[in-house]
Amino acid sequence: MASGVIISSVVEVATVGREGMVGLPLVLKARQSAHRIFVQIPGEADRLSASAFARLRPRLPALERLLLRYALSFVVQVSQGSACNRLHPIDAPGGSTLRRPAHFHAEFATRRGVQGLQLCAPKRCPRGTMAQRNIIAIGGSLGSTAVLRRLLSDLPADLPAAVLITTHMPTNGTSYLSEVLSGSSALPVSQAVDGQPIQPGHIYVAPPDRHLLAIDGMLALGTGPRENMSRPAIDPLFRSVAFTYGPQAIGVILTGLLNDGASGLHAIKGRGGVSVVQHPLDAEAPDMPRAALETLDVDHVATADNLAGLLTSLVGTLAGPAAPPSADLELEVAIAAGQWSGSDQMRQLATPSALTCPHCHGVLSEMKGSGPLRFRCQIGHAFTAEAVISAQEAGVTEAIRIAMRMMEERTELVARMAQEAREQGRTAVAELYEARSAEYSRYAATLRRAATLELRTARQTTPQQV
Repeated sequence: MASGVIISSVVEVATVGREGMVGLPLVLKARQSAHRIFVQIPGEADRLSASAFARLRPRLPALERLLLRYALSFVVQVSQGSACNRLHPIDAPGGSTLRRPAHFHAEFATRRGVQGLQLCAPKRCPRGTMAQRNIIAIGGSLGSTAVLRRLLSDLPADLPAAVLITTHMPTNGTSYLSEVLSGSSALPVSQAVDGQPIQPGHIYVAPPDRHLLAIDGMLALGTGPRENMSRPAIDPLFRSVAFTYGPQAIGVILTGLLNDGASGLHAIKGRGGVSVVQHPLDAEAPDMPRAALETLDVDHVATADNLAGLLTSLVGTLAGPAAPPSADLELEVAIAAGQWSGSDQMRQLATPSALTCPHCHGVLSEMKGSGPLRFRCQIGHAFTAEAVISAQEAGVTEAIRIAMRMMEERTELVARMAQEAREQGRTAVAELYEARSAEYSRYAATLRRAATLELRTARQTTPQQV
């Protein structure tokens, strides 16, 4: 069937240009009908460009935006001599069958009142060759900006793959990482926009306070809870790429503290994708690369100077067979996207533990399955074991300082009470207060030594020792 925009229940077909602009007026006209919808037929040359999508999205009601978001994962066939449409979820070579046809049908039927819709069996994507590796997900933290600039400067301008980048950054504020990286790259670099189609030869950077996800061939900015004390976090990006692209994905972990990304890279590897890690001895902060090497059998280890050449050689290679995605993987991607319903989902993923969440102080549950030891709370905050320890240490330090301040204030107050009692001639009471003041003073001195030792240890600890 030729590519085009299909509008029902009165079926009309219009050819869509390479940038999706030819069909735009027809789509805008179609929304005036209460019983018409539109979809964009999947095809490498027929996807809406970012500019076309940006023009189209604000002018469409909620359902049309939902359909536009999901349409790239469906083929619509109009039955000859029948009033029904058939939706075939694509099972792309080397990829996973999308698990949303029932949700799509419910939206279609209940929100638009269209009858006669049939859901058909998965259909193979119409390609003559096996899928190739064409999606690169990169995660980094401390010291990663310099590595990214070097890496992107060496990537060719005709790289036939999309590059998605997540780095740890403050939740509040403005990120200029895309502008910084664009000056070093021959490929176009931009900050990710929710709902933007993923295009080969483009680089997308996660914005502050949103998880960057790849879902159904489009970018999604997830509002889910923080993972490893960060949003954006690396693990959600890697898991979404693993679920959506399977063996077509290449995951890359760069320099950084703690171990964000190790679990997500494990998911990519488990789905048949390729795992790449910056050499720990080449990293400014080797924790993240080292954690990945300890968690899984990494495919490639390279220095910052050699990463671009390695990735260029991997892009375009045959992806190979895909391992089926687990239900846990799909659920964790949904959590990162902001689709969290609480206890029922948690029971599927994890077993309650005796630990508490450093963020909300709820119960932490230990995640099931392989990979690094991880926990989630009822809110959805996620931590590796190392992240829990790091957060707890910060809490202990703060608690020591608060206790020291309270004890010093109490020492001062009781000493003042002893002085007042002595001035009034109440010697016995004054001696009691003085003894209590001396006791509080010893407690305060002990807490002060603990706080000083903690500060000295933090200053002396190098990244290699964290």
